[in-house]
Amino acid sequence: MANTRLQGNTKSTDNIFTAGFLEGHIIGKPIFDKAREIAISKYRSAKPLLTPVYEDRVIKHSNPFYVVLVNEALRETHSTLHTATPVEIERTLSLGDVLG
Repeated sequence: MANTRLQGNTKSTDNIFTAGFLEGHIIGKPIFDKAREIAISKYRSAKPLLTPVYEDRVIKHSNPFYVVLVNEALRETHSTLHTATPVEIERTLSLGDVLG
């Protein structure tokens, strides 16, 4: 997400990337599969990394360890994507976007 510039009492949304969820079979499922592959091969099937499930087109039951794993999977497959940081979520919410 790019920087937000304040102009007087209004916020400029120039250069703000769209925030959203990785869902569906186009990107969500492949990222889930890649993360699972990394968890099994690189991290010896560590239980916290295998807890999440792909259900109803969304990854559910995530945890902080899994978020790091998803970022690793994203770096390998979609170098420009990453999970949102707390600052990015705060900026998105301050612009009125409720992420879906």
